[in-house]
Amino acid sequence: MTYGQFWRINAVTIAILIFIISLTPDPEKMVQAQSFTTWLARMIFGNPTAADKIAHFMAYGGLAFFSILGFVNRPAHYIRIMSILMAYGFLLEIFQAMGGIRQGDGADMLANGAGVIMGAGGAFCVRYFTRYFGINIPFPIRPKTRSSS
Repeated sequence: MTYGQFWRINAVTIAILIFIISLTPDPEKMVQAQSFTTWLARMIFGNPTAADKIAHFMAYGGLAFFSILGFVNRPAHYIRIMSILMAYGFLLEIFQAMGGIRQGDGADMLANGAGVIMGAGGAFCVRYFTRYFGINIPFPIRPKTRSSS
């Protein structure tokens, strides 16, 4: 398996999991995931009710991170991938509202968007530091290396 395949498989897997969990009628029954995000919400905000927003942030951050490392071929594609992922999060929230069992939430949309931005920033940092330290991890796009002059 190449690095590109690794990034892409993870991105697609996360997108599928987000889709399934977003449209599950009662995700509160997933106790293991909730206990972790509840703990994080208590640690960060002192309020366990923010666990849902942290889960959205982490899920879309991971999706953006792997998507950008796997699918970005040119620097201009950063914005395109980020826009697609934000639209994906927006549409899933709309689908939740249309289902009647769950309700869409504007704060969830903001958490999704913030996660996409942070995940994209993380992917950018990984690319920058691998280039800076000369680590040879092939990405679909390899930034130009410094010329030794």
